Amino acid sequence: MKKISVILLFTLHLFSSEPNWFYNISHKDFEIIGYGVGQTRKEAKQNARIEITNSISVQVQNSFFRENSLENGKYRKDIQQNSSEKSFAKLDNLEIMKIEYLGDRYFVAIKYLNISFIKNLKYRIGDRKIAKENNRYLQKTLFLQELKQEFGFYPKIEIYRDILTIGDFSFKISQEILGKLLISVDNQNLNLTIPKKLKNGELYFIQVQVKKKGFLTLIQIYKNGETSLLFANKIVSKNMILEYPNSENFDGIETYLANGTLKTQDLTMAVLCRKKRGFEYFDSISIEKERFAKIYGDLFNLISGCDVVSGVLEIRR
Repeated sequence: MKKISVILLFTLHLFSSEPNWFYNISHKDFEIIGYGVGQTRKEAKQNARIEITNSISVQVQNSFFRENSLENGKYRKDIQQNSSEKSFAKLDNLEIMKIEYLGDRYFVAIKYLNISFIKNLKYRIGDRKIAKENNRYLQKTLFLQELKQEFGFYPKIEIYRDILTIGDFSFKISQEILGKLLISVDNQNLNLTIPKKLKNGELYFIQVQVKKKGFLTLIQIYKNGETSLLFANKIVSKNMILEYPNSENFDGIETYLANGTLKTQDLTMAVLCRKKRGFEYFDSISIEKERFAKIYGDLFNLISGCDVVSGVLEIRR
């Protein structure tokens, strides 16, 4: 009878106890640890995130996850980007520190870095060496200026479609980051004239003055990531002035705001290159709405080494 009592007590302890690390993970002042328990991994993660959101009021995107788990005695380490799992709120700067299956429940600890995206990126990269960015347009953007302020130089960024990679970290470009990439830039070899502010439905023209010969491309990127190629690789000569569209045949470009949108920003970019480049790629798929926001990242790579001038048009109701 005594042996049965011992076994029973051991069994109850096994199913009711918590891992010794649970609620005992040390952390820095800017780190918030959320603990969660659930019958499944998903439930435990969600409960941990809810614990964090109960401590702070945020709703941001682009979650990074570094996951260390212990399940049935097996250790696993996964590093992944996760933007599909939903919880009480969307959190940025997340790191899944530990997952352990004990008894019949999952125990999860998630760390939230209560710092800005740029500082979080610098924190994660640490002392790893990163190449320097030489793209002159990108160097002038607000996003690269903020990176330089944190890193002390312009870190090399790789953009493939709408995925941005810095060092070993990749993430989907949010609208906030895209907005910091779409800026007005001057160039000594090009002048661009567009209105700065217009109302929805108004018409306007674009004027470009070219100060040297080459191949000129005119393209627009919208705040939601859509692109529109106006023309590509047009042969131009020194001091040539172009108007788009031609006022003799057209009334202008009509500004547009989607339903429910109060304001937006359109970026117009004129690119002058010594040789033809593959800008037609944007024209060939720009009519496929579902792929609009998948391609703008390629443009930043394509304009490297060319003269670029850009302007931002603000559109309001």
